[in-house]
Amino acid sequence: MSRNKMSKALLYLALTVALILPTACSSGNTDEASPTVSNKQNEKATESSKPTEGANTAESALPADPMGKYDPPIEISTLSSLDSDVKFPEGESPENNIWTKTYEEQLGIKIKIKWTGPSEQAAQKVNLMIVSEELPNILSVNDNQFQQLYDAGMLEDLTDAYEKYATPFLKEQLTYDGGRAMKSATRDGKLYSIPTFLDPLDDTAMLWVRTDWLKKLNLPEPKTMADFEKIAEAFTTQDPDGDKKNNTPGFTVTSDITYHLSPFFNGYHAYPAFQQQMGYPVKWLKDSSGQLVTGLFQPEMTTALQKLQDFYKKGWIDKQYAAQDYDTLTKAIANGKVGMLFGVWWYPSWPLQESVNKDPNADWKAYPIPSVDGTPAKTSATGLWLRNHNVVIKGYKNPEALIKLANLTLEKSFGKTAEPEVYLNKADPTKGNAMWKYSAVWVELGHKNLLKFQKVKNALETKNSDGLNVDEMNTYNNVLKYESGDATHWNYEKLYGIDGSWNVTIDNEKNDLFQYDEFTGSPTKTMVEKGPIIMKKLNETVNRIIMGASINEWDKFQDYWKSNGGDEITKEVNEWYKLQNK
Repeated sequence: MSRNKMSKALLYLALTVALILPTACSSGNTDEASPTVSNKQNEKATESSKPTEGANTAESALPADPMGKYDPPIEISTLSSLDSDVKFPEGESPENNIWTKTYEEQLGIKIKIKWTGPSEQAAQKVNLMIVSEELPNILSVNDNQFQQLYDAGMLEDLTDAYEKYATPFLKEQLTYDGGRAMKSATRDGKLYSIPTFLDPLDDTAMLWVRTDWLKKLNLPEPKTMADFEKIAEAFTTQDPDGDKKNNTPGFTVTSDITYHLSPFFNGYHAYPAFQQQMGYPVKWLKDSSGQLVTGLFQPEMTTALQKLQDFYKKGWIDKQYAAQDYDTLTKAIANGKVGMLFGVWWYPSWPLQESVNKDPNADWKAYPIPSVDGTPAKTSATGLWLRNHNVVIKGYKNPEALIKLANLTLEKSFGKTAEPEVYLNKADPTKGNAMWKYSAVWVELGHKNLLKFQKVKNALETKNSDGLNVDEMNTYNNVLKYESGDATHWNYEKLYGIDGSWNVTIDNEKNDLFQYDEFTGSPTKTMVEKGPIIMKKLNETVNRIIMGASINEWDKFQDYWKSNGGDEITKEVNEWYKLQNK
């Protein structure tokens, strides 16, 4: 059996198993294992996508036009999975809307929707369509599926199409991260997807503290871990909420250690692999020899774990934290029982706004992660925050159509001729909301939220809102509403106001205080197989130590990690890294 046929057979078997097991997917993505596409599927794709003879001749004879219109029009099939926040303007639908009309009018591309439904059903539906050999011409897949389809030879090579048809604006937005996303879409020097990825700066941590409590108890702002401890103790023992009970643990965490504990370790210059992607640790650092190693077993980890154990003994961490999920956390915040926790820039929208809704005197501020010594703490940052890969299935005769769709979508959303109220969100959301989600292919604007903050902040400082788009103007007006006394818009002030949380991220970037993940590749074989088991054991061990188990448990976990896939994962990661640096 040839390698290609073997890959197809194995991939088909993977789908069969996936369809039997319970499934789950995230919004807008197909997070299941992807099977292969048969030769019959490729033949169908070829036949359904053939333009006329004249169109092929004209296309090859003329210089490449990134926005050129097909004449006669061509057809391209895809899927449409929609979230609950999508609101179509009256008279529009997945197959008949402003995007499909614009694609046909300006590009000569007719969009055919082979399936539409809730995004949480998309992954299972894609797998079923593959089994029945009815895959569309283009679709979005996750990183693992992308690798599987590539291994099976099911993807069109987009290298030439991208070079010839991508606009300078598209190329700029696909490479603003230093090329990490495009590298993830490349195999053996050839491009096989247009990646959709989010800004890594959107997911970097900071410390949120109730400043009204700081003032009430005459406490310093948290610049060091010593300040952090002083605040944690005072919030626990000095009754900041005024109910004459010690029921406000100074430092709040939940059973999800991703956001609420990882930054604490960063304050001790440790960078554990608490972030998760597809169920396994993903934080990899470069050691002194140039090899990649997991951040789990730095010497600083032990110091930080012992400090957390001390916090727990003193009651500065809620004794029931391991049973606390995000719902119970939100209730505790709303009820005024939380004064300090780690989070991200958007926390004012949720869950912190809940405390202000109940107590208009409540106030929070974002701070950089405090350091244990004189060296500023670096904040963990993902090397690549990939959302999905937009691919063309093998056999489609016009792969450049995907590039043209991306060009036009980006231009209409964020370019010089952008019309955000027409293509993204209506000023009145009841008349059209989240319309960008039914574009055929989506490309994020680099540093979108950061740029929005900078523009709104400038408008507030200069008291001149000229040049703001509809979305920015809405945000600007909401900040003014808060400044006029409307506490329901407090979150806009804390996000986009002059002293908004983005200032922390900007300062971190300016001072090179991000610790990026060095591994940005596809999940390795052992990661997929062993990752969930390792993560479960990791969580159990960290929680046991915090609650009083011997610190020697961490050494035992390291032995467990090494013998249960960790050594093999490390080998696979370094093999990937070696290839990237040839």
